[in-house]
Amino acid sequence: MIPEIEKIIRGFDLSQPKPPQYGSLGTAIASPNKEAMPEVSRPEFEAKLEAMEAKMDARVAAVSGDIKALIAKMEERDKRFETIAENTNRAADQAANLKSSMWLAAISIVASIILASAGFYLAIQANTLSVAQTVTSAFQAGQGSQPAPPVTTPSTSKK
Repeated sequence: MIPEIEKIIRGFDLSQPKPPQYGSLGTAIASPNKEAMPEVSRPEFEAKLEAMEAKMDARVAAVSGDIKALIAKMEERDKRFETIAENTNRAADQAANLKSSMWLAAISIVASIILASAGFYLAIQANTLSVAQTVTSAFQAGQGSQPAPPVTTPSTSKK
């Protein structure tokens, strides 16, 4: 038995009468059973205390088992949280890669539009220069030739 309980039991005197109980108005409450309480022998008292102690040990063991089960559930929950955190970190990394890929695609599209516009401009410019050269050479060729004879029409004949 626990030493503290033994000290309490040894110091407990069953021969002393119980103090009277008082009601709300200060009057003593009459006990319905006026008979004297039977005395409890020391071995009976210790047996009852041991029985109570055994019950309390069983309750403590049950509570301890419940606490262990709760801790196990909490550890499972923590593992799930860690898994969720790892998945979230992976998703964030993928999102960062996706963001850089989107920027790369946008820059590529802008660069291709600029290059296509420059190519189109140069193609038009080359055609314009070609037409200008053709017109200039035709004009210069026409300057070196003799003028065409005047065209006579039958209505302008002399009488």
